[in-house]
Amino acid sequence: MKRILILTAAAAVICACSKTEVKNGTVPGTDGPVPIEFSAGVPSTKAPITNGSSVTAGIAGWQVAPEGTVDFTAAPAWNTTIGFKASSDPQSVTWAVTQYYPSNGDVVYMRAWYPAGTLADNKVTFENTDGSTDAMLLNSTGGYVSGSKTDYTGKNLPFGHCTAQIRFSVSADATVEDGTTLEYIKIQNASLPVGFDLTDNSVTATSPTTWKAPTAEGFDITDEGAGDSPVATVMIMPMEKLVIEVGTSATEYEPAEVAITNDGSASTELLAGTAYDITINITRNEITLTASVEEWKEAGSGEITLD
Repeated sequence: MKRILILTAAAAVICACSKTEVKNGTVPGTDGPVPIEFSAGVPSTKAPITNGSSVTAGIAGWQVAPEGTVDFTAAPAWNTTIGFKASSDPQSVTWAVTQYYPSNGDVVYMRAWYPAGTLADNKVTFENTDGSTDAMLLNSTGGYVSGSKTDYTGKNLPFGHCTAQIRFSVSADATVEDGTTLEYIKIQNASLPVGFDLTDNSVTATSPTTWKAPTAEGFDITDEGAGDSPVATVMIMPMEKLVIEVGTSATEYEPAEVAITNDGSASTELLAGTAYDITINITRNEITLTASVEEWKEAGSGEITLD
């Protein structure tokens, strides 16, 4: 039997505008090729990349004469990976293959991305079927950073999150029969990142579809403390509105749209670089959705009732 959801949504938005910054930390000589050397720091974030995580990012460079114009549709002069430990403090970076600014004064234009994936014909591909990938690209002007042997200081690689993050928590009140389990949470018109196009610094994503979020199998929503921690954390492409379907071992509920507040304004959009905590409170006849707001970023609240 399907039941209509009655939703109250205090929409919570956590602006995860945290960035990964990669900084030049060495002043080399100028007689020969100048090594490209970085340090890196990853601020604490709600995304799966957390302090202490090992990060391997892809990076590619296009070499252009000082008077020339970069063409990102051309094959890069080189590509490799950089690795570092995620931390709120800058950490040293290890190059898989050390790269250099050319001794002839040519300018190197660099794009970087995470995850590193596989690069072919200026396209990066990676596997992502469960929504766990925190896809990131450079959000600098033009989506690149450039430098040369005479212009190598103060270079930052600012990574930005390309997806919206959703953390679902589920709990039930006393009207729900003991032992009722969560069967599914589905997101309508969801797309997942599966690659990057380096020609224009964009994300490649799957076609929109009703997608089942991975949840703990047989999760008992009547257990004490069931709603204390997320039952699913997913990262999907930004979308115009969030509509979810919920089913338990006792009931299937009609699709419901969640009201969102972004930066204090009522909205329906899921925004890139933003995390949303959605709590699904289930009673015998209805589901109530609420969301929490991070202390450092208040977004506001909203309410919707579906008949």
